[in-house]
Amino acid sequence: MHDHIPNGASYTGSTHDSGSCRLSSILSAPTKIILTHKLMKIIVDAIRENPLSLMRKAGYVFQRQEGDEMSFVRVLASAGYPRFHCYTKVDKITLTVNFHLDQKKHTYGETTRHHGEYENDGPMKEESLRLLSIFGEKARIA
Repeated sequence: MHDHIPNGASYTGSTHDSGSCRLSSILSAPTKIILTHKLMKIIVDAIRENPLSLMRKAGYVFQRQEGDEMSFVRVLASAGYPRFHCYTKVDKITLTVNFHLDQKKHTYGETTRHHGEYENDGPMKEESLRLLSIFGEKARIA
C-alpha cells in the first residue's frame, strides 16, 4: 500500500485530474481506488445562514462550485500548505461538510500522490472541534 493513500484504501494509477483532490475526481481513468474509509464529516441541521457565510466565519475561502457542492480551503501557512479542504452540500436545510487536511501540494511523476489526512486525530480532531463550536449546537460529527 502506498503511504499517500488513507488507511483502508487501495490504489492503482494516477489521480487528481485538473489538480483537484476531491475524491470523486480521483476516479478518472486510469485510476482505480477502492475506498473503505470515511472523510471527516460534520452535519449541521436546520441551518439559518448561507453556507458561504458560515464557512467564511470559520475562516475558509471559497474555491469553486461543482454542481451542488462548494469547495473551500483554510490555508495554515503562507506557502499555501498545509491547508484544510472542505466540500459542502445543502439538502433542504441540512448542511454537510466533508473535510480533510492537505499536508502539501499533490505531486506528479509516474503517479500522482495526494498528501491528505482523513482520520479524526491530531489536527483533524482539533479542526472538527473548532468547526463544531463555530457551527453551534445543531452541528454534530457524522
